Amino acid sequence: MGRYVEKLGTVPDFYQADRAYGLLPLHGAAYCGPTAASNALVWLDQHGCGNLLDAEKPGPQDQFELIRLLGTADYMATHPVNGCGPAGIMDGIKRYCFERGYRALIEHAGWRTRHCRVADKPTIDWMLEGVRGTSNLLLNIGWYKTEDGGTTHTRLGGHYLTVVGYEAAGGRTWLIIHDPAKRNHPRQRNSVSRCPVKCLLSPLPAGTMLRKKVLAAIFAGDGLFTLQGIKLKKGRDLAIVDGAIAFRLLPR
Repeated sequence: MGRYVEKLGTVPDFYQADRAYGLLPLHGAAYCGPTAASNALVWLDQHGCGNLLDAEKPGPQDQFELIRLLGTADYMATHPVNGCGPAGIMDGIKRYCFERGYRALIEHAGWRTRHCRVADKPTIDWMLEGVRGTSNLLLNIGWYKTEDGGTTHTRLGGHYLTVVGYEAAGGRTWLIIHDPAKRNHPRQRNSVSRCPVKCLLSPLPAGTMLRKKVLAAIFAGDGLFTLQGIKLKKGRDLAIVDGAIAFRLLPR
């Protein structure tokens, strides 16, 4: 598996709450999905799929307009507070790319939707394949709170990330991510600087039980991974990779 860093320095790292280029609903608080997807789409526009944006060399203003468009009801239907689920992300990517002359080949691994699902849980090999070459990988992590003495964890919201590379050695795998939020970045966060974060994929211990939401039934977390190295949302104890979306484009 080794190391893949060819996209470092070329994939954008847009800050979802950046006000320099316009205002998203509630300052983009729930726009991590459209933002993470836009990072990949802007990169694809400059690497073989040149009709995805109108600008010859798209900058942050062009990307902001793309994020705003992707968040609308015509594409990802992003709720200002609740964001959007993986099905909305995938439908929005498909629709936008089709209008631009491309067919999006999308695979989803995760429990949150059956839409384009190829597996209930993302494996390491599948995720790494989704990063390489012209394929792009978006992670959907869940923020979990620990209960019942540490054996059960309840999902309290989630977040989307763009994966831009990986490293694997000694039986361990790190994903290199671009996080649309501010938590992992310098205080003066903006949409111009690239701020990759290296995160270890760590399997959940055997016997770990999860809840999809408060008071929901519990299920086994076997086969899922925590993402270690990402700064957690306040009041949360774990970032668990609930699912991932891999996609590449072909001319239609």
